[in-house]
Amino acid sequence: MRLVNQFKVFLFVAVGLSSLSGYASESGTVTFSEGTVKLFSHSSSDPAQMKGPAPHAKFEGKYYSVTPLQIGDRIATGNIVRTSPGSKARIVYDNGDQISVGPATSLRLKSQSGSRLSLDYGKVRAVVSKNGPRKRLRVRTRSATMGVRGTDFY
Repeated sequence: MRLVNQFKVFLFVAVGLSSLSGYASESGTVTFSEGTVKLFSHSSSDPAQMKGPAPHAKFEGKYYSVTPLQIGDRIATGNIVRTSPGSKARIVYDNGDQISVGPATSLRLKSQSGSRLSLDYGKVRAVVSKNGPRKRLRVRTRSATMGVRGTDFY
């Protein structure tokens, strides 16, 4: 009986710590995907050092593992979401912030909290809480950097 109680306490602490660590990193989750949407992950500058599953592709000087984006996938730092023409996806964070990736778009997550994004090309729409972890969101394009302080923007 005592062993069962110790296990319950251990499980309670483990679940609590994992939820706290998840909040600290707070990566986004794909909640919607339509058409052809690809996830570029496991980047490496050397194709021989690739760790992710095949197929691999070179994009902007780095090699990536390329997989179809699935609902429920977590987007990590350095990942790229690419949509084909006529395709789109949505990334939602635990606090409710949303990033909608438009057709023919390449969006790179530059920080784990999602507070720095690089829009290589295409369109995004985001709804960001001014009190959340992305309250100082920066979106960088090839020609400009935009600072967002809690708003709905396109």
